[in-house]
Amino acid sequence: MLRCRAEPVSKLGIPVTLMPAIVLEPSFALTSEEVGEKFKGGKISSRSTLVVEGAGVEIEDLELDGALVIKAGPGVMLSVKGLKVQNEGWAFTDDPDAPEEEIRIRGYRVTKGETMEIVVTEPGSYTVDSTGAVQKA
Repeated sequence: MLRCRAEPVSKLGIPVTLMPAIVLEPSFALTSEEVGEKFKGGKISSRSTLVVEGAGVEIEDLELDGALVIKAGPGVMLSVKGLKVQNEGWAFTDDPDAPEEEIRIRGYRVTKGETMEIVVTEPGSYTVDSTGAVQKA
């Protein structure tokens, strides 16, 4: 089971409990059943950002406190087991007076800080170890 820690914060003067920002691209999974089959266990802090793209990605026992982007191209089988990520991550900063309309509507700006990126495009089977090192299986 995946566990997410949430901490109360104030956004534009409104108290909210934010969960991690998680983007699972349709190429990764289309249904909650598929997500459950491909994502097994782990912990993600409330300040974390996770982006996963690619049909062949499987994640097990991820510990994330920061930002992680995983991209696997067509024909790539990528097994991520026991990966531990701790970095600066992405900041979601209040900006209700931004000149850009989309930022004013959203009310915040995303500032991408330190991010671990795992990108594999060459077809084949790969594993990712606890440090983020990619090895061809």
